[in-house]
Amino acid sequence: MNLKNRKPAFFWSYSFLIIGSVIGAGFASGKEIEHFFSRFGWGSLTGCIIFGIILFWVTDSVFKTTNHYKIPDLKSFNKLIFKDFVIVVDIILLIVFAIASSGMLAGCTSLYVDIIKTNMPIISIITCVATYFIILGGIDRIIKVSNFFVPFLILIFLINIVVLIFVGEKSGSISTLNFSNVSLGAFFGLLFTCSNILPAYGVLVVAGKNNKSKKIPIFISIVICFFIIITTFVLSKSITGDVDLPLLLLSKNIGISFYYVYAVGLFLALITTFIIGVYNISVLTQNMIKNKYIRNAIIIVIMFSISLIGFGNIVKFMYPVAGALGIIYTGVFLIEYYKMKKK
Repeated sequence: MNLKNRKPAFFWSYSFLIIGSVIGAGFASGKEIEHFFSRFGWGSLTGCIIFGIILFWVTDSVFKTTNHYKIPDLKSFNKLIFKDFVIVVDIILLIVFAIASSGMLAGCTSLYVDIIKTNMPIISIITCVATYFIILGGIDRIIKVSNFFVPFLILIFLINIVVLIFVGEKSGSISTLNFSNVSLGAFFGLLFTCSNILPAYGVLVVAGKNNKSKKIPIFISIVICFFIIITTFVLSKSITGDVDLPLLLLSKNIGISFYYVYAVGLFLALITTFIIGVYNISVLTQNMIKNKYIRNAIIIVIMFSISLIGFGNIVKFMYPVAGALGIIYTGVFLIEYYKMKKK
């Protein structure tokens, strides 16, 4: 898919691809927003601001690096940045991608349980099969899928959040601004930022090969940051309890039609992020298992097995680990980026 000479098409195609890699199950379901933002009330705004700044900073830096050095994929990007430590870094990324991807499948199971009331991973299995054939088509097929799914995802998400703001039940109150909430909001915002940006590095490298404009980094940062802020506001004013899919629960309280529409949007978020996660793992392991048919099948089976831990457990216990590893990766990248920039 040669989009580099078609600037509007390139802008929208890669913007949707990157947004689809960031807005996954934890984000779109509200579970991550609840865990990392809304519980800190107004203090979570510091985390939202941190997210917007770092997302722009990282995206712009990756674009400039990959465009300047003509880096083809994430594995080559890691070799350039991390040099002698590339094997360790690849292992760290594989762990993070495994956490993120298995979280998407676990979210599929939670979605199916919420709708059908049967604890069977049927949607997860369907997602795995669909992903397998999409991945075989390479990044071009992934871009086409993201360009089809993500606009609907954004529209559904926006409509649902707006309705919840004006019609939804307000059963709670936003915590007051104090040092504890601000500092914790900033820290958890940083964890969220790095755990969610890290799975996007693979597509950032692909997009950056033919682009070094700031338009895409600015656009995606504003859009995703806006969604975080309004979702945080909705969840801060609502009491949902310890459920896996809090936004879906709030949608059900409004009406069954909103519930099913949002369930579709949530599934789109799940599958787009899962596809990109599997693609990233496939790129990093291509030298280990040369046959792409066998490699992708093994990856998907492993992700499915990890997902059986459960969506809530993955978000609570494994996502913070991914965030901590993401902070290390992003921090080292930015330091190396500015070192190379001075040369």
